[in-house]
Amino acid sequence: MKRLTPKSNVELLTHYLTNRDDFPNRPIPKAVPLILDEDTGEELYIVEKLLKQRTRSRKRQWLVKWHGAGA
Repeated sequence: MKRLTPKSNVELLTHYLTNRDDFPNRPIPKAVPLILDEDTGEELYIVEKLLKQRTRSRKRQWLVKWHGAGA
């Protein structure tokens, strides 16, 4: 059996709407300025706060609040 290649049906695509008529009072989220690493040019993710910690299968998992993400 050959490998499957990802394909999309172009007819299912719709145009981007900035603010739908269904929700006229919903605020449009503002873009967060990107912080880039000067050496590599990659985007940096900054931890604002560690909210929770749990252990699953002997591994620690952290709930993190990222700088600039969400309200």
